[in-house]
Amino acid sequence: MDDGVVGKILLIVGSGYTPLAERIGQQLQLAVTPIHLTQFPNGERWVQLPVEVEDKDVCLFQDATRDPNDSLFELLQMVDAAKQGKARSILVICPSYAYARQEHPLPRCAPTPSLFARLLSTLGADRLLTVDLHAPHQSHQFAIPTQVISVDEVFIPYLRSVMEPGSLLFGADGSMDERVKAWAHALGCTYGWAHKQRAMQGRLRLVDWYGEVQGQSVYLVDDRVDTGGTIALVAARLKQLGAKKVTAVVTHGITDVAVWERIQGGGVDAIIESDTRSISALGECQTVLSVSPLIADAI
Repeated sequence: MDDGVVGKILLIVGSGYTPLAERIGQQLQLAVTPIHLTQFPNGERWVQLPVEVEDKDVCLFQDATRDPNDSLFELLQMVDAAKQGKARSILVICPSYAYARQEHPLPRCAPTPSLFARLLSTLGADRLLTVDLHAPHQSHQFAIPTQVISVDEVFIPYLRSVMEPGSLLFGADGSMDERVKAWAHALGCTYGWAHKQRAMQGRLRLVDWYGEVQGQSVYLVDDRVDTGGTIALVAARLKQLGAKKVTAVVTHGITDVAVWERIQGGGVDAIIESDTRSISALGECQTVLSVSPLIADAI
């Protein structure tokens, strides 16, 4: 990258720091600078940007996976501080967008994903960068120009290198139908899917199924694993139907070893995930693919 361009870009990270931020910095040859953060006894947070930002293109990185409410408010403080500091432009990087699963607000409920985007815009952010929204159409409702990066460029080549002949791509949820069809076309393999329904008290049940899995190595695709309920449910059914191996393939991966134990108990043998958030180390059963080149290109 041109030295003149580098000199104008700042990469500042909040307390939701992940190794991904460091990898992005390495890609762009930029220093990764954390905010100065103080938490008072009553829970309030004081945020200070680490450097002067006047006339700079400021990239604000925050992972809000583990503590979304505090992390998102902290991000708003970062945006406002950059605006007050006369930054030339403000790019917000939230690789795993918090509240993205609330794409269908209930009556008398706030549409939280678009609400937060509106707050970012109101405070002066110019652009939002994220990876694989839970519902891709969400970004069209955001009040801020939003670039949603797809992991296709990272995941498809890797899957092509490891999938044995006769492997099956399988969507863990109805929202994955289009993805598994597109990936199967690119990889030249067959595909299937399951549709679930959330019953009373959050219990899940499968209501639709497509695909023959007997004797197959199955790659079970979903956009995120939070509690692991969907993956565990579908994996158990795949094993019941004779799948010889189930590998979970997810964008936003596992942040708690207990979740891995849950889906492993359901029948998952291995997992392929990206580094969009702070994920747990799971050993040899885990493959982590970095999206840092994709985000660096977008910046």
